[in-house]
Amino acid sequence: MRHKMTMAVVALLAVVALLALTACGSTTTTSGPAADTVTAIGTGTGSASPDTAQFSLGVTSSNKDRLTAQNGASKVSAAIIAAVKAAGIDAKDIQTGQISLNEQFGPTGNTVVGYQAVQTIDVKTKSLDKVSAAIDAATAAGATDISGPSFTLLDTNAARVDAIGKAMADAKVRATAIAKAAGRSLGRVISVTEADTGQVSPVFDARSLAGGKAVTPVPVETGQVDTQTQLTVVFALQ
Repeated sequence: MRHKMTMAVVALLAVVALLALTACGSTTTTSGPAADTVTAIGTGTGSASPDTAQFSLGVTSSNKDRLTAQNGASKVSAAIIAAVKAAGIDAKDIQTGQISLNEQFGPTGNTVVGYQAVQTIDVKTKSLDKVSAAIDAATAAGATDISGPSFTLLDTNAARVDAIGKAMADAKVRATAIAKAAGRSLGRVISVTEADTGQVSPVFDARSLAGGKAVTPVPVETGQVDTQTQLTVVFALQ
């Protein structure tokens, strides 16, 4: 009898030990906002004058003979490049964008009736005061396709600092309103996370000039480039 009781006690102790080990090995995690905090999202926009302009110039040439079509496009393309350089755009800012030659088919779609050659030149420059003259010169040289210019800001530091300050102020206003509605007051900032929302650039569409003669200078206004940012701010509640 004593032996059976001893065995029972040993078995019970083993079960207790197993349960204890299982409890020690388990981990419970919880996630979510910390107590006595409020999270607000603020947005801000900083503006600055653009420092870079981009535009594309091109020519389309069609002919029954593919060599004639290609040569025609190449001749005008070379003239466009020379004209843009003469207008004050540095050679390093000029890059060939596209060269293509495509068959043109008749009404039945089975017979080749000619060829269409397309060549484009891309310009990216910091000489913003030369953009209008360059577009005029390209048009006079025979450009049949003009796209842009678009204006961007490469050095965004000043505009970004401005945007961050405005986003933080916006987040604080929102958080203060929430705290007040809850009968609390706003405390210190616990954490801040930034989400860059990029630039909003002014774009001038010059395609309406394609194929025309430059009578008056193309009006080009650079405007302002907006740099936008978003902050997620966690505040303590008092």
